[in-house]
Amino acid sequence: MNKRVIVPVLGLVALVSVVSACSGTTTQAASAGPQTIEYKNPAAAAPPQSAAPITVYLTIVTPTQTGKANYPAYVPSSVTVPAHSKVTFVITNFDDATPLQSALFSKVTGTVGNSISVTPLDPASPNAPGQATTVSQVDPKDVGHTFSAPGLGNLNVPIPGHARVSFTVETGAAGTFAWNCFDPCGSGPDGTSGPMVTPGYMQGTITVA
Repeated sequence: MNKRVIVPVLGLVALVSVVSACSGTTTQAASAGPQTIEYKNPAAAAPPQSAAPITVYLTIVTPTQTGKANYPAYVPSSVTVPAHSKVTFVITNFDDATPLQSALFSKVTGTVGNSISVTPLDPASPNAPGQATTVSQVDPKDVGHTFSAPGLGNLNVPIPGHARVSFTVETGAAGTFAWNCFDPCGSGPDGTSGPMVTPGYMQGTITVA
């Protein structure tokens, strides 16, 4: 708060003390006439602190890594993120592509800008740098999995085989939202059994708190 006091003084030099009601600080000034004494609260001038970026890391591991045939999995399968925040997800996929049966889930929706950043991944050297590309859709034949949460802003992220994908979402009010992979990456004749219907593998939850 800024407090401005005008003190009229006639004739002799007067010493004026102004005590701020905000902080108890005393400001003194010498004057031979009317004077404006301006008090600035140091706390009010401090710049606001920006929130630290929030990043969630997920890994899609192969059936060999899970130890179960035809059972790829997201690790972890359930995450908690803050409400009313921008959250960046980074998903590293060690698994192969399994062509989508429908092009519907090859389109990016629900992310900031309705786009994702895709970097090719060498499973033998996953930390090697790669060239990132920003896309709004992935060719259905190149999709390995999806990260889809219809209740969370209609979120759908197609994830190519052997790739690292990053994207940002804006969370809203608190709640728990189910996510699923809608790529037929499981067992059975149509690839929709096994991990596709088993919690902790190709399905989980996003808790906004």
